[in-house]
Amino acid sequence: MDAGLELAINELKGFQNSRFPILTVYLGSASKETPSARLMLSEFHSLVHHNLSHEEHKLFRKDLSRIERTLREVYDKRGKRTVIFFASGKKIWKTLEFEFYLPPLCLVSYSPYISPITEALQTYKALKGIK
Repeated sequence: MDAGLELAINELKGFQNSRFPILTVYLGSASKETPSARLMLSEFHSLVHHNLSHEEHKLFRKDLSRIERTLREVYDKRGKRTVIFFASGKKIWKTLEFEFYLPPLCLVSYSPYISPITEALQTYKALKGIK
């Protein structure tokens, strides 16, 4: 595993069972094509609309705006099929990108939802022959 990615995942593990809620958003495309920023924004809006309560939407208003701004202004689609955001105000802001697909999701919990990442990385490394 890339040292920077390993460091990021370990940092996120440090927020397990936190005292504050954490927003986790996975965006991606199962297609072999890298998704456009427009597609990612559409998926983001749909996930937020269908998965966050009115109270959660208000609580994470600034984080949601920051995610949208990142997708509009910073998102670099070259070779990336999945982008994941972890946010909780000034406490957490972490973005991870992968060249493999992870299913979209949007949830609020007291721990960052990283198990799909760690499982996918094990599978990805096995397929690539990486130890």
